[in-house]
This record gives sequence, C-alpha cells and structure tokens, in this order.
Amino acid sequence: MTNVLQHVVFFRWKEDVTEVERVGLHAAAQAMAREASGIRTFASGPNLAGSTWDYVLSASFLTLDDFQLYSADPAHLAFVESWPGRMLQVVEIAQFWAEYLER
Repeated sequence: MTNVLQHVVFFRWKEDVTEVERVGLHAAAQAMAREASGIRTFASGPNLAGSTWDYVLSASFLTLDDFQLYSADPAHLAFVESWPGRMLQVVEIAQFWAEYLER
C-alpha cells in the first residue's frame, strides 16, 4: 500500500461556458500536469455522475514538499491564472492523505 497526498478539484461551469472552452480547459490541464513539478499521478475529465459538479481534476503527490513544489510551479500558476476562474460558477478543493491499495 502507498500513502499519497491526494488533491481533488471540483468545477461547476458558469451557464455561458462553451464546449470549445471546456475542451480547451481540459487540454490546458493535461499540458500543465505534464509540465508541473511534484505530481505523481494526474487525472481529469467531465463528471459522469450527473451531480452538481461538471468537471473533476485529481493529482497525487508522494510528499507535502512535492505538493508545495506543484503549488508554486510556474506551469500550475499559469494554468490557474489563465483558465478556470473565468469559467467557474463554483470550485471546491479537497486534499487528504490517501492510502491506496495496489492490486
């Protein structure tokens, strides 16, 4: 079993967000994850559960230091500055130490 710091971000779009913008945000999130320091795993995509969240981003980090590297990384800061804010009605962020069962 591996313990990781799990960082999960839930997005709810503003009503006027277009499909082109949604696709652009997804591409930008994936590009940011390939570039930013500290990330062990990364996943993002539209929420399929039909709940109040439209899109979910999840990243894991081995240490708190790795998460802090990511938080201050220019690629992460540029993503946050350029993309989500203008598109979001609501955002929620959760972080927790997760114990993963590897099979």
